[in-house]
Amino acid sequence: MSRNLAHFFCTAGILSLLTACSTGSPPRFEAGSNSFDAPAPGQAIAEADRLIQSGNSAIAVGRLHEIAARYPGTREAADAQYLLGVAYENLGGLRDAIDAYDAYLALASAGEWADESRISGDRLRHLYASSFPAPEAIDREIGAARAALQAEPGSSDAKRRLADSLWTRGEYDEAGALYLELAHKDADFAASDHFRQRVERRDDGPHTILTPAEVSRRAAEKTPLQVVNINSFPAVRDSITQIPLFFVVTGQAVNRGQSILYGANVTVTLFGFGSTVYDTQTTPFGDVAPGETRAFSMRFSNYRELNSIDRYEYSVSFRR
Repeated sequence: MSRNLAHFFCTAGILSLLTACSTGSPPRFEAGSNSFDAPAPGQAIAEADRLIQSGNSAIAVGRLHEIAARYPGTREAADAQYLLGVAYENLGGLRDAIDAYDAYLALASAGEWADESRISGDRLRHLYASSFPAPEAIDREIGAARAALQAEPGSSDAKRRLADSLWTRGEYDEAGALYLELAHKDADFAASDHFRQRVERRDDGPHTILTPAEVSRRAAEKTPLQVVNINSFPAVRDSITQIPLFFVVTGQAVNRGQSILYGANVTVTLFGFGSTVYDTQTTPFGDVAPGETRAFSMRFSNYRELNSIDRYEYSVSFRR
């Protein structure tokens, strides 16, 4: 296995099933030329690794937890913990990534990925401590920043220090007011990403503090119909040849928005090598209320052989 695998993201929404995105080096985990014919644990690890390589770490996480639970005490269960660390790190889940790397070391202290797990765990511990300081430490920093600003009321550095500390503590309104004061006095700060990612300033109306809750709400409204828990597998083997006759894609679509989505549906397209389309199917959901989840399952048979499937893509559509 290569220890210098490049992590990168492919086109969003594409799930690489049988071939990983090529970087010029082989993937970390291989299950053979036809992963559907490989032993179950190796196949599952290979597919999860390919998902991570293709930018689908969120989907890989569920698969890896299942591997760890289904094959306890095996090498694959340990490898699943290492890959969980990589996936959680890609998703920004520092604490979960640290726990996964530590779990790998507990299972395989001299394993192939022990050095990587140890180095990554230590690096993320340092990053986590600086990104998520203890409440007592934040309170001390706020007190020191207030004292510095009181001693020098006109200091932009002291004001920004206080605003940043308040933001970390979750005091978004007070922090936003300080950011606005700084932006009124300093055009460079007003144009900076630091300010624009935390305050939306308008010339013709009230300003909006971009709290984490507000950012999540906007993301949900922008893409309200989200596909989750998507999975794929071969099904119904021929009684003589034992070749799978169908390829199945299952999942759920959830309305994360605050309004009804009319005429909602999900479309899945099966691809062979390059851009060859083998089959496409659409599942209609009708009208989907806010917070409602709809399941789908599509069975494909219009392909030469299972080994020729390269990937599938999915898309959703709806009317507001």
